[in-house]
Amino acid sequence: MNGVKSLWNLGTSCDINYLCATTCYYECDCGCRWRWSWDGDVCDYGCDTCSYTCYYTCYDTRSCNTCQITSISNGGGNLFFLSGMTLYKNSCPDTTCDNCDRSRGCANAGESYDVTIQCWRTNVNGYSDYNTGYPSATKTFSFYANTPPTYYFSAGQSIKIFQNNTWSGKVINQIMPTYIDENEDNDVISYYVSSEPRRSWIHDNDLFDLNTGNGQIYLTKTLALEFSYTFDMGLCIVDRRRDTACKTLHIEMWACYQTPNCTDQQILDLKDTHGITHHNPNNSLFRMIYPQPSTHFPYFRNTWSKLTWSLDNGGFSESTIDPDSGHIYLTKNISIWPSWPTRSYLETVTVSNSESCYTTTCQMRVTISYTNWPPHIISLPAQTSLHEDTDAETLLHNLKVYDYNYDAPEDGHVIEDNITCWIKYVHDQWGENDMELFDLRLDDPNDQIRWDSYKLYKKQCIVPESVYSPPCGYKRENYTCPKHSGCMTHNVTQRYDVSIMCRDGYGAIDNRNFTFYPLRNQAPTWRNLPKHLDLDIRQGSEEDIIFSIMYRDAENENLTYEYKFMKNDGTVTTYFQGDPSGNYFNQLGNISLTTYLYDVPKNTSYTIEICGHERRNEICELLTIDLEDYCGPVPTCSSLEKTVNTEEPVPSTLFDVKTAVANYASYSNITFTLTSRLANTFEINKKTGIVTLLSTLTASYPSSTYVLNAFVEDAESCQYYSVCPLTLHVTYVNHALKISNSVTTTAIHEDEAKSLTLFTIETSDLNDDDDVTCAMTNPSVNKPFYVTETFSASQVYVIKNYIAGTDVTKKLSSAKTVYTLDVNCTDRYGAGEVKTFTINVALNQPPVLQQLHGMVSRSVDQSSMFSGSTLITEQALDAEGDTLTYTCYVNNSNVPLKCFVESDTLLVKLRRNVSISGENGAVYSMQVCVGDAKHPLADCGTLQLTFTTHHSYPSISNLPAEVEVPEDAAIGYTVFTATVADADIPAEVHTLFLNNTSADTKGYFELDRNAGTITLLKTLDYETEKRYTLRLTVQDPYLVNPELFKLIINVKDVNEQNYLTAKNRSITFKETAKVGRIFHAGLECTDLDEKDTQTITIAGGIHAEYFQYNSTNKKIYLAKEWDLDDSVANLPSTTTLTVRCTDNAMHTSDVDIVFNIEDVNDQKPSFILDPSISNNTLSDGSVPIKIDSSKGPSEPLLTVTCADDESGDHGECAFSILGNGLGRRYFELRSVTTAGRRKRAGVKNSATLYLREEMKLNYNKNFQFYVKITDGGSPPQFTTVMLTANYTATVNPPKAANSTTCPGSSGCTTLYAILAIELAMVAGLSVHAVYACFFSNKNKIDHLQEALSKDINWRTAFKSKQQMTTFMYGKTIPGKPQQGKSFNGQNTVMPGPSTSSMTRREYSISSSSSETSSDEDERIRPAPRQVPSRSQFRMQAPLGPNRDPMQMRHVYSNNTRANLVNATSASAALFPRDSATGLPSPIYSSDMSFRN
Repeated sequence: MNGVKSLWNLGTSCDINYLCATTCYYECDCGCRWRWSWDGDVCDYGCDTCSYTCYYTCYDTRSCNTCQITSISNGGGNLFFLSGMTLYKNSCPDTTCDNCDRSRGCANAGESYDVTIQCWRTNVNGYSDYNTGYPSATKTFSFYANTPPTYYFSAGQSIKIFQNNTWSGKVINQIMPTYIDENEDNDVISYYVSSEPRRSWIHDNDLFDLNTGNGQIYLTKTLALEFSYTFDMGLCIVDRRRDTACKTLHIEMWACYQTPNCTDQQILDLKDTHGITHHNPNNSLFRMIYPQPSTHFPYFRNTWSKLTWSLDNGGFSESTIDPDSGHIYLTKNISIWPSWPTRSYLETVTVSNSESCYTTTCQMRVTISYTNWPPHIISLPAQTSLHEDTDAETLLHNLKVYDYNYDAPEDGHVIEDNITCWIKYVHDQWGENDMELFDLRLDDPNDQIRWDSYKLYKKQCIVPESVYSPPCGYKRENYTCPKHSGCMTHNVTQRYDVSIMCRDGYGAIDNRNFTFYPLRNQAPTWRNLPKHLDLDIRQGSEEDIIFSIMYRDAENENLTYEYKFMKNDGTVTTYFQGDPSGNYFNQLGNISLTTYLYDVPKNTSYTIEICGHERRNEICELLTIDLEDYCGPVPTCSSLEKTVNTEEPVPSTLFDVKTAVANYASYSNITFTLTSRLANTFEINKKTGIVTLLSTLTASYPSSTYVLNAFVEDAESCQYYSVCPLTLHVTYVNHALKISNSVTTTAIHEDEAKSLTLFTIETSDLNDDDDVTCAMTNPSVNKPFYVTETFSASQVYVIKNYIAGTDVTKKLSSAKTVYTLDVNCTDRYGAGEVKTFTINVALNQPPVLQQLHGMVSRSVDQSSMFSGSTLITEQALDAEGDTLTYTCYVNNSNVPLKCFVESDTLLVKLRRNVSISGENGAVYSMQVCVGDAKHPLADCGTLQLTFTTHHSYPSISNLPAEVEVPEDAAIGYTVFTATVADADIPAEVHTLFLNNTSADTKGYFELDRNAGTITLLKTLDYETEKRYTLRLTVQDPYLVNPELFKLIINVKDVNEQNYLTAKNRSITFKETAKVGRIFHAGLECTDLDEKDTQTITIAGGIHAEYFQYNSTNKKIYLAKEWDLDDSVANLPSTTTLTVRCTDNAMHTSDVDIVFNIEDVNDQKPSFILDPSISNNTLSDGSVPIKIDSSKGPSEPLLTVTCADDESGDHGECAFSILGNGLGRRYFELRSVTTAGRRKRAGVKNSATLYLREEMKLNYNKNFQFYVKITDGGSPPQFTTVMLTANYTATVNPPKAANSTTCPGSSGCTTLYAILAIELAMVAGLSVHAVYACFFSNKNKIDHLQEALSKDINWRTAFKSKQQMTTFMYGKTIPGKPQQGKSFNGQNTVMPGPSTSSMTRREYSISSSSSETSSDEDERIRPAPRQVPSRSQFRMQAPLGPNRDPMQMRHVYSNNTRANLVNATSASAALFPRDSATGLPSPIYSSDMSFRN
């Protein structure tokens, strides 16, 4: 109790007494009392009343009006006060307190106080003169504990707020405390925010605040631009006793719903063939890539609301976007022409949704590659022909070139490509190219890219020098035309092979060939030319026509006649003449007489050669004329004429020719014949002369005339005949054309998108050859329709509808539903008929809703229907199957319904979950309308849904809880099993979920969603994380509990294994390392247990006693020397040491360190000599060697064996002779190879001393030299052996020469050879002497020294029993042929009788004696001297072009080379100067020999 509180309303009564006064009465003054009356005064006897004051004591009980506190126990005097007749608890001024101070009027729970109050009465009605009683009473007051406050939210703990009905400052909820348990509790509540709600999405605004005065939660900003999001706001109340109640307010804000950020994409290699059948028929370009809402709104929703996509194609007009899916696809074939080779587009996609305040964009980049398709000539025939007499320019072919890149009509492409066509060649059958015969040209030069723009013409036949027309081909040109003039001659060329090329604008080419055949001009034929004709001389006279020539010609050409009139003897006669030309169309070729026949010789015969030629052909025939004097008269005939019409019946008689014959009866045997080009139309009876009509007559309007020739001949007239001209006039009878359609009414739908044939106008005409022309007479009122001919000259007319496109005058609509077309069809002369055709327009019918017609009410259980669930489907009925458009309307954005269209079906779905607690019983409605292009809102209905549920929330009954798990718990360890509580059990199945998102819990635990068991997935580590908090939620098939149930997992510490590591696990040191040597192994023992200590020790190893570990610096020391040469210890070169780490829990970990010990060569080798020699050591320690001149190089002198105690390869020794004195000159060491200790090549550990050459000293000689023995170690160690050579000279007396006979013996042959060689040498020296005469001695010496310093090169070393010196000369002497070749490949001439090169033999001897000083120890080698190397001593004949061809070079043997010390001394020693020339003289060895 914190404020002033009434505790005790005193109900008191006080007993009082006081002196009371009153008036007392008595009778007095008794007597008459006169009164007047009518009767006189009357005496009334009576007494008066008299009074006096009398006193007495009054007693009364009245309420006490004054009280006071007389005592308060336990020091609670300041807790209470009395005001009036009420005892109050005093106010406590402390704002908050736990153990309050009663001296400040603050009480605490459990305290009890006795309060005694005494009361009295101070006055009664203003009088104080009385005596009062003093009643008193004591009352005990006990203070009980404060009841912690609770509260609820006025709008619920989970609320939804909506953008359309909120504003800044709007109160969205209020804390309603429920802390007053009883009337005395006057606690004061404070409000505060325990956890701030997160800031708004994207804009990062603080949207909510708490009024700490009244607990109202209100909006701090407008939601006009905010995004839908969820917020949790921790709110608490606290009273004076610091008792607190806290809850979390969950706010679901429905405002702007974020539009997904779609991802930029690109296609950099799109072909313009994309989407084309047979190439890449897939017309898809981009599928939108965008994240799900959970990326934007964690814990909010899993699907987007209705997304709407729009596209700015950036000029890529062939692409479009599906507004519902965002799928970008092609609507037609791609064309980027004239861009080449690529064109790029940047398309912009904009996406929005029905709840969004914003749109987002992404860019789609497309680079399209132009595909150039080669052109194809598709219309050229394999062959064509034309009459050879075609002289005018003639169209042969309309060339059609198909190119996919341009306007093939069936593709509907825009024009893209330019085609250039030309004639490649025109080869006649003889291979000649006649390019002047044809012309391929554009029909319209300004329209090059039309696919049929080229036409192939046969050129006009032009012969420039000709004055005729036609210009060639006649008899005068020998019936031919010149080539290359556009003219043809079949007799010359019967075939042309023509090649046509077409190339598009990008270089692609097509080539097609065809064969052209000139058609032959057909030769004419005679029709009536006889072989023989008799003339009666009695009747023949001048100008009489004796015969008329008739012929046939396929080309209807006129013949030019040529005649020869001859007698039988071949001479010319003049009795006859002929017309030069004629034609059976209008006149005959007549042969007539030039004279009267009465005076010509009788019974004579004449021959007439009749020739006729046209342009290409000539025909000739011979006619024999016999002039007789017995011929009868020739019948004479007149002309006949008749007029009929085209209705003349067949057959009918047209003429009776005998009526035209004069004196017909006078002739005995007349025959009639008829000549006409219409032989199938007319026929004459040979005997009667009746001309009969065989077929229907045709005529041109208004009439036509037929001219016939009837021939009349009598058997006695010597084959003379007369011609009767027959003229038949045929009048054309024109019948009016009739329209015979029986059906003249039809219907068309107003949405028809194709041009239809509505009527085919059926006509009939008795004139078979007549034309038909039909036209609409009232087109102005029938603009959607037209009358047209099916194709040119078909004379079949149809009524069709226009494809209106954008022309509104040609569109069908409800504005006019009946069209009456008056069609007039006439023939060529205007005779015809008008008929009316009626076309009814069938109007587009509006779609009708099937399910949602009118008001449709349904109930939905929101615990079983969730976001995305389909509530109802609607498939509207449309008679035409039009594309339907569904429109859905809601009255506010809170309506949880959303429309989706799949194909032509509308699905009404839940766009969000409907709250079970907050929206139970909520009624939402949506208006649904359907329409098509003609009827936007054809039919509408309303869907009204009531959301009710009877399911209860499941919960987890054993949470919250805390469990302990040891850190070494195995994977799969069961941590906890959750128990589900649900009033719906057992009717429902429950699923549990882990809702942890923090990184510290992920991957460690797994929940069996059905069993509720939480198991361990990952090993725990107490040192890393000691506590985990899991939050579980549970759901049944209908509801998800919004509360998160907390499980705390405490990790129990367990001592863990330590880990010992070494940075260097392989250490190398030399065997000479001293004791105390530190090895840096980098040992480190790690232990996850923070309070654990570790100890590192050496745990094992075969030679562990040689090492010691220092725990202070964590280093390993060498405790004993490691001597690999110690044969007792026999230590290896590799050993392993095991080091161990041990912690408090006796966990151990080991690491092995390998030590590699390098052998050090620290001992000199020793040597062993032959026992026979080593026992004769001289006093100076040297070993004596005795030699005389009989010792040869093959005899061993002594053997030195190397002994080395070092291990490894150190025992392999090298042997050498020190210095460059007599020891090296005369001796050499040859190594002896013995088998080694390992499986490899042998080891050289001994050497034998030999003479290099025989010593030929003629005096005794003692000298000393050293043999050096070096081991194979590094650095090498060596020792020396001093040898003393004792040479004893042997003098041999000369021997007598052997006497022998030379001829035939081999010895003589050898002698001859030697003498020949010596003679050659003498000749060479003579040449030297002559050559030297021209130069001074000094110049020659300088020249020789230069040659020695630059070119001396030993070619070979001959080591044999007999050493020899071989002379080799330079180039041949001028004028001599080159016959041999030196060893360096140069041509040489060898001295002597033989020109072949001398054979030299080389012996390879293995010697350890070094020819250089590189193996000598610096400490014992003599002082440096300028001694040339062996390579400097090798001499080579200078064979270059700058060398003196007369100069001789010598290759010296080894015994001579051994005497060389340096270049100067060598020159002096080897080449003694000739006293005459000053040149070095050749030196001959005493044992020199030559070999072939």
